[in-house]
Amino acid sequence: MNIVFDFDSTIVQAEGLDVLAEICFEGNIQKVLEIEMLTNLAMSGKLSLKDSLSERIKSLNPNKKHIKLLQDILVTKISPSINALKPLFENSKVDLFVLSGGFMEYVLPVCVHIGFLPSHIFANKFIYRNDLIIGLDDSIPLSNSLGKVVSIKNMGMKSPIYLIGDGYTDLETKLNGAVDYFIAYTETVHRDNVVDQADFVCKNFNEVMNLIYESKI
Repeated sequence: MNIVFDFDSTIVQAEGLDVLAEICFEGNIQKVLEIEMLTNLAMSGKLSLKDSLSERIKSLNPNKKHIKLLQDILVTKISPSINALKPLFENSKVDLFVLSGGFMEYVLPVCVHIGFLPSHIFANKFIYRNDLIIGLDDSIPLSNSLGKVVSIKNMGMKSPIYLIGDGYTDLETKLNGAVDYFIAYTETVHRDNVVDQADFVCKNFNEVMNLIYESKI
């Protein structure tokens, strides 16, 4: 069994770039809200992920110091129910992956802290000029439309494949035949157009575990 997790608003109870906006804009609520709007448009399927990511990076103008602060904050925002997944990490019959439209610079350290293998963590990457972040590496499939679909198909996983996430980019993996089951994760955010098309809906990882163990792994 292969189980793929989204990162933002799933493993952590936040959107990484929204938290980065709070760091970069230092209390400018209007600017933070503008970033959150771009996040929500992408996660609802109303704006392409690539356009949303590019616009947010350009507005944020972040640097490496900001990213270090973001890492520290996101560790404190890991879902409290994450410990329910501990048996999965110990089950040799289950492979666990993280597939994120966020960025490796903060996704990787948080997920390694939880117990995911570094080789099983996939995300976008920033482009730097010295310490300043100036863009994203658009050669990575996750930066483009249907990026999660392409990434999973490229990984050649065997069925059954479960994907757990909150956004439309997660739902697309089921709609396009890349996974067998899509679990809409609603602990942090409930998106009607995602939930309505999901195979299952779970509000925390305890419910995810109950569902998966019903499959007799």
